[in-house]
This record gives sequence, structure tokens and C-alpha cells, in this order.
Amino acid sequence: GTESTDSMILFALVTLPQLMVCDEDAFADLYESTITESSSFDSSLLSDTVTTLQKNYACLDISCAQVGTASFMVGDWPVCQDLTEFSIAGYGEVSSQTMDVAKVDIDIRTIGMLLEIEAYDAAANVYKYGG
Repeated sequence: GTESTDSMILFALVTLPQLMVCDEDAFADLYESTITESSSFDSSLLSDTVTTLQKNYACLDISCAQVGTASFMVGDWPVCQDLTEFSIAGYGEVSSQTMDVAKVDIDIRTIGMLLEIEAYDAAANVYKYGG
């Protein structure tokens, strides 16, 4: 593949496993478009991809300021806004006040995912220290 396609696939492989714990549907959609069908990726949908990731920043425990803005993101790119209410780990809307409780479920799902791939030490670390 091209260097930009290879970079996109590498970024997706690093990012998407964490997203799976937060939003399985978003994970499935982005995995399909960025990895499974990477050779036919429609760059006009990149803005939608960025929006999907941004909606999950709170679950991923990151902020817009931490991610920043790429130099090519001008014009009609989505403006990143840190959400005070968001969907997480299968729950409906979760407020920032209940985030700590919701993170327990995220940790449980993360441990389950790690056990499935036999990453026992990593699962033990999530159990001991949280995700």
C-alpha cells in the first residue's frame, strides 16, 4: 500500500482496540473502513471518522486539547468539543459526574478483551490499577 494508507492502518491498529471497549459499533465501522477495506478508503469520509473518534474521547480518557488539531484539518473539519455527557460501555448518556462508576464497566470489558487474547499480565494490571 501507499505510505499514507500504511500510516492509517498503523494508527487504526493502535487506536481501535481501546475504542472497542467504549463503542463496539464505532469500532466495527472504523475497523471495516480503515483496515478491512483500507484499499478503497473514501477520504471524503475522513471528517466522519474524526467525529466518531472525538465522540469517544471522554471514554478513552483524553481531551480535545491533548489530541490537538492536525495541520490539514481546515475548512469543514469537525470542531472538537469535550463532552459533558456521552455514551459509554453500552450505557445511554453518562454525565461526567458518573464517569468513575462507568469506568469500572470499561475496566471489566477491557479485562475480558485482554483475557480473550491471552494477555494475562495486562489484564492483571488493569485489575490492579484500572484502565
